[in-house]
Amino acid sequence: MQHRRRPLLSCTDLKRNSITMSDYLRTTIHNTAQAIGEQLQFMQATISTAESCTGGMLASSLCAVAGASGWFDTGIIAYTYESKQKHLGIAPDILNQGLVTQATAEAMATNICKISETSYALSTTGVCGPSESEGYPPCHVWIAIVTPSGIQSRLIKSEDRGREENILTVTLAALELLLQHLTNPPS
Repeated sequence: MQHRRRPLLSCTDLKRNSITMSDYLRTTIHNTAQAIGEQLQFMQATISTAESCTGGMLASSLCAVAGASGWFDTGIIAYTYESKQKHLGIAPDILNQGLVTQATAEAMATNICKISETSYALSTTGVCGPSESEGYPPCHVWIAIVTPSGIQSRLIKSEDRGREENILTVTLAALELLLQHLTNPPS
């Protein structure tokens, strides 16, 4: 199923209609989540999420789509070292490398996929602000996705626009990465 994305608000819309960047991001997140839901339903696939810095926004965005109960399974917010270990079963040797690492993001996605037995999993871990953490500035985030063909991770670095917009920016980046894999899986 080739998916056509709905028209998004443009920069002209932002200026003309006094739409805030947060409104633009929320609209784009909603449209992207809806496209993901349609694709997962078509594929008869399921997804789970493991989140840290996005605080449940990935799961919330996906669950806001009508029919999510047919393809969304589990969402865990594991914000601390202890919760990542307890609820996601991440080994201390991985966590001791740091919570804001590729290894942690990949372990979060891999483990939630195994725990929930879903086709796909998506994770986020990093810094959304307002201050730095582990020496990393706000909007320094690792995203990982588990697909039937493997795992991929990506480091997202963006301009610090404040905690709320940083969370929205990271959520959109994660959802867009997932949609890209669903519609154009790597060969």
